[in-house]
Amino acid sequence: MALNERTFISTRPPVILSSTSINAFESTSELDGVVKNPSSQSAFLTVNSNDEGIESASEYIVPSGSHFILCTIPLSEQDSLSLESPIPGLSPDQSFNLIVFDPPWPNRSVRRSGHYHTHPYELLTQRIRDILHVHAYHQPNTPIDAATIDLSENTHQPSLAAIWTTNSEKSRQTAYEALTSTGFTIYEEWIWIKVTANGQPISPLNGIWRKPYEILVIGRRGTVTEIGACNESRKTGCRVDLPKRRVIAAVPDLHSRKPNLKAVFEKIFFTSSRVERYTALEVFARNLTAGWWAVGNEVLKFNARECWVEA
Repeated sequence: MALNERTFISTRPPVILSSTSINAFESTSELDGVVKNPSSQSAFLTVNSNDEGIESASEYIVPSGSHFILCTIPLSEQDSLSLESPIPGLSPDQSFNLIVFDPPWPNRSVRRSGHYHTHPYELLTQRIRDILHVHAYHQPNTPIDAATIDLSENTHQPSLAAIWTTNSEKSRQTAYEALTSTGFTIYEEWIWIKVTANGQPISPLNGIWRKPYEILVIGRRGTVTEIGACNESRKTGCRVDLPKRRVIAAVPDLHSRKPNLKAVFEKIFFTSSRVERYTALEVFARNLTAGWWAVGNEVLKFNARECWVEA
């Protein structure tokens, strides 16, 4: 069965990978449920395939401490998956300090190219909401003084959600709606400028048909209900200014592969001595990140051996 055909995952004990030998599987059906590499070293797995009678094996690199679930996130109107379990195979008791979404937004050029399936905005919005309701970390109801709090100091466990958007204004509006309707305040926007190897934008910034950037919209949930009002009124003494914008310059390589921003998230949101550890999940993922969880029907795509070169 092809990686993008997985639609159901049963509940069973996790598949534990070894970092000292190749982990060989006859098919993706053996990767049911949670698969994890608990080692501090990368693990390697191979999956056999039989394409038109030709036997072959695909090899994938699984980063240290990573977990993944190879599944299709239900998105059609006919899906009956309950709100209590919006991600197949992931326990509703599992919560995360950071959830990153890379949704398959409607896109005419993607539909023509066939790189991946896209879905209507309404269905994507609802599924993002469901996932945030169940799996986003919920702050204890502890009063905090909104007039003096500096969220960048990370004095409490953060709850963050980030959504990649296309150059379509509709996708950006949808991301805003999905976040604000689930209790998140729009906190930052990171603009990924796609540049060539010599640092120039890959296309004109004001191009009509193609823009050389994508935006990551970041929301933050907390116990400070006054944050939104503080942002609008710019009260004297208020130290929160939302949303803050940052620019990230990176060279694009494979189609739809985003720059890995783990180090940036950690530097900005998880550096406080009081935040000893955090949990992170990427949804609609096409690659794995060390120490993070990832779910999606192409979750191993960019961890294939051929996508990497020796340093």
